Amino acid sequence: MNLSQTVGYYSREDVQQAILSMASGREVVGVFKNGSFDTRPNTINNGSEISVLARAGAIEFHCSVERWKDVMGLKQANYEGLRSGWDLVLDIDSPALQFSKPAAMAICQAIEQHGIKGYWVKFSGNKGFHICVPWEAFPKSIAFQDSAAMFPEVARKIAGYLKDQCRAGLEKALLRKWSPEALAEGAGKPLAEVMTETGIDPFQVADIDPILISPRHLFRMPYSLNRKAFLVSLPIAAKEIADFAAERAKPEVVKALPFLRQPEAGEANLLVAEALDWHAKQQRLEKKGAAKVFEDRAASLEGQAVSEGLFPPCIKTILKGVSDGRKRSAFILLNFLASIRWGHADIEQLVLEWNQKNTPPLPDSYLRGQLRYQQTRQKRILPPNCLKEGYYREMGICAPDQVCVTPERMRNPAGYPLKVLAEQKPASNRKRPG
Repeated sequence: MNLSQTVGYYSREDVQQAILSMASGREVVGVFKNGSFDTRPNTINNGSEISVLARAGAIEFHCSVERWKDVMGLKQANYEGLRSGWDLVLDIDSPALQFSKPAAMAICQAIEQHGIKGYWVKFSGNKGFHICVPWEAFPKSIAFQDSAAMFPEVARKIAGYLKDQCRAGLEKALLRKWSPEALAEGAGKPLAEVMTETGIDPFQVADIDPILISPRHLFRMPYSLNRKAFLVSLPIAAKEIADFAAERAKPEVVKALPFLRQPEAGEANLLVAEALDWHAKQQRLEKKGAAKVFEDRAASLEGQAVSEGLFPPCIKTILKGVSDGRKRSAFILLNFLASIRWGHADIEQLVLEWNQKNTPPLPDSYLRGQLRYQQTRQKRILPPNCLKEGYYREMGICAPDQVCVTPERMRNPAGYPLKVLAEQKPASNRKRPG
């Protein structure tokens, strides 16, 4: 399409009205041919603004997943205060439309199984689909907290839950039509990445893109053009996914119609409850599994203590002495040292020396009580995970280096020396402290 054709499309009253119906309370930004975005924050209030952006070269129109009280007042410091809600938008990402279809159908089925009818589906304009559960369907408080302030955490948990719910069905649907070899070839991946011990990983073929579920992320609006395929991001009924043909999304044949089916208030309550329960169970399983993996890896350290030079940055910061969070620091330090197989005498010596650097020092009786408790405890306990609320970041001691990379990558400080030792000759880096 050339500029005049693009302008002609966006000058249509039906297209303008459809885009405007989605724009209220959201950021709306034009996207140009090279993929660059117009100035943010921004929004649109009338059809003429759409035409002006189109004449300036905008090919796509993107809007925010989040709803805002004051779009033009958005600043990094006030996101939480201005967010009035958020939609759950799932982006089915696949290199081929034929693979996106069964994935979108599986997600729709999972959503409907939780009693949700007021959701919508749209063709992305190229090779995928967007599926949206609107904010109006969600409970406005979750565990006595304002759910508007719980983005993106709750949305990500729901997305993870829905993926888990549709995994088996999607795997079967893909294998009914294609062999593992055909799926790997179509996805452009080695067969080994697609295959598992029991079948295939369907999300190597068609995945839910997690990037979309992030603060201030934008997605292509319904009835926007796709700047790569020049097809319309067309809303369709869920029952139409299987037989959908991209030709239906050609701008010259599209008729913009009202499509936003308003959900009933609280329609997604069951989905939220089930997703949060699932996520909590997954965390318990992951914690149990991570602890076992760590124990297996750390067993090789038995009888040998890791030198202080191999401690992670957060532990080194604690050892310099602290004024705030002294008891939390002691808890972290004791469990860290025990986890990496330091002996009790060495732990006691280091911790008592460390306490003299604190401002003020903890009572000697308190520390010795903690040391006695640790000595009598039969099971080692890992220090809190890197992302645990109320610890490293809030204490101001989280400063990831090239080994940590990010708190998400490292997960737990006790894994730091094991990671370093795995990349070096163990004998040259393990020694008793002192």
